[in-house]
Amino acid sequence: MKNKLFICLAVIIISIIAAYLVFLLIFNKTNYITDHDYLYDVATKYLKDNNNSKDLDKDDFNLFFSYDGFGITKDEKYTYAYMWILEESYYVDNGKLYMSEGSSIPYKFTFENDKVIKYDIPKDGDYYAQSIKELFPNEISKKVLNYDASNLNEELKNKVNEHYSYLDSTDVNY
Repeated sequence: MKNKLFICLAVIIISIIAAYLVFLLIFNKTNYITDHDYLYDVATKYLKDNNNSKDLDKDDFNLFFSYDGFGITKDEKYTYAYMWILEESYYVDNGKLYMSEGSSIPYKFTFENDKVIKYDIPKDGDYYAQSIKELFPNEISKKVLNYDASNLNEELKNKVNEHYSYLDSTDVNY
């Protein structure tokens, strides 16, 4: 009698665990949308339009972006774009190119009606990995934590060189 009761309880517990795992696989999967890639450009335009660099008033100040899009999701009210953005700003002084500011970090943009209403970036230091896991869907957080942004450098450098090609040299002064 005890063996039958034990077997019945084991079967019930295993069934509950299996049902829970199936539920997680089916209903907890991130749903990506593929027809909104233009939002990546909307996001970088938002950053450019809301730039408050200390060097905005310098000669030929310009902000450049290079990015990788990790995916876009949507819920009932908002759309979210997940990106890694390399951004650098430059200006010209006495015919020489100077770098102003720069960053290379992951972003989560929140959109309403295709307009950025906010963005989030991870916390620094010891809180970095945990904040990545909180900001991004599981599949994307794994990519972000292992991301190598070096591929973005060449693209950004080409944009800078093209824009400042009128200078004798596009070597950057610091």
